[in-house]
Amino acid sequence: LIGFPPAAGWYGKFAIFKVLIDADTPAGYTLAIAIVVTSTIAAYYYLNVAKTMWFDDVADGDTTPIKVVPAVGVALAIAVVITMVLGVFPSLISDAANFTPMAAAGI
Repeated sequence: LIGFPPAAGWYGKFAIFKVLIDADTPAGYTLAIAIVVTSTIAAYYYLNVAKTMWFDDVADGDTTPIKVVPAVGVALAIAVVITMVLGVFPSLISDAANFTPMAAAGI
């Protein structure tokens, strides 16, 4: 949701941002600024969670590792691969998205 390259979320956010700036309208600029502000706020909260997970000391208590079912690991791996592939090759989705309205209209 923050939109780190090369993930698909980054490409989607960048595409929206580019369209808003290219529109060259006050509403477009306002929405682009809103994207930057909300992304910055979200980044603060997401990165704070990451900092807590990786850098903060572990609290006293149960420190046994969580056992993950192999199916969850496989599902996570598939989701990561799809996200990275769509981030590196966004045309796989964007080309289809460009033709969907024409297909719906029968053109």
